[in-house]
Amino acid sequence: MFIKLKIFNNKLVRNSSKYRKLLNKLIDFKKRQVTAFKKYLVELTDLEIKHAKSQVQLLRKCLSSLNEENSN
Repeated sequence: MFIKLKIFNNKLVRNSSKYRKLLNKLIDFKKRQVTAFKKYLVELTDLEIKHAKSQVQLLRKCLSSLNEENSN
């Protein structure tokens, strides 16, 4: 298996245009993956912020209702 891979790599190096084409495809793929991951990370963070804000709002309502009960 190692020998076949080495021969395959040598063939790619000999044909430099094919090698560069494959290398460019890999680089483009990596860029797309990084972009998609960043987008996902931003969306996840936004969702977590919204969830945290709703939890804070719920806790404030609970505290205000408890304060009202203690006042009466």
